[in-house]
Amino acid sequence: MPVVGHYFISYRAEGISCGTLGSLAGDSNELPVDCVAMATIFIIDDEAILHRLYKDVFAIKGHQVVADAFDGEEAVEKYAKMNPKPDVIILDHRMPNKDGLQAMHDILSLEPNARIVFISADANVREQAIKAGARSFGLKPVTIRHMLDLVEIAATSE
Repeated sequence: MPVVGHYFISYRAEGISCGTLGSLAGDSNELPVDCVAMATIFIIDDEAILHRLYKDVFAIKGHQVVADAFDGEEAVEKYAKMNPKPDVIILDHRMPNKDGLQAMHDILSLEPNARIVFISADANVREQAIKAGARSFGLKPVTIRHMLDLVEIAATSE
């Protein structure tokens, strides 16, 4: 018998993803077969309105924003202190104090397996971001659906 309310399940054309929402009901803490746990996310972007939008959208999908930063320097400082580390980092390119490429380099030097979704309005930086270690790239303006896909892909990548 399925446990109602225990898992967040999303039915999409690409398949099913799900994750625990906590012990709302039932005894099992295991995820059903073929399900992907929802991600913890660190948002790094200098646009405050995007932080709020991302937090709301990710919450609806069962993801949890665990931290945010508004420039690259702040991001690296916060990431170094984070324990546990987030599953996914959403990292903007153009920011004050330290840009996204510099911040990504510093974050990857702390944690080579960090899963970074690199976001930029400059399509020319895509190849550079991927070569530098980003798991995926989103061109601004990024649709909500595309952002969710980028996060879910990054969260499940090896």
